[in-house]
Amino acid sequence: MTNENIRTKAMFVLENTAQNRAFLAMFKAMFNNARYKIKVRGRHSDRKAMFKKHKITANRTNDISVKYAEKIAVYVKAKNLRIRFN
Repeated sequence: MTNENIRTKAMFVLENTAQNRAFLAMFKAMFNNARYKIKVRGRHSDRKAMFKKHKITANRTNDISVKYAEKIAVYVKAKNLRIRFN
């Protein structure tokens, strides 16, 4: 079984506040981007109403922009590393 076949859960979920957005920016800056991929997705209790209110369209995962989200879900996934021996 490969990593792509495993359903992932959010590593952590934060309320969408200025303090938490600052923490998230610091977390992204400190994290090793060469080895891990970080996804940030917005969550809202009534996202369909938010789509109508702000006249935005849903993407394939029905995520809402972090700008309009109540909560922010953070996913961290290890990248597949290939090591070459010469």
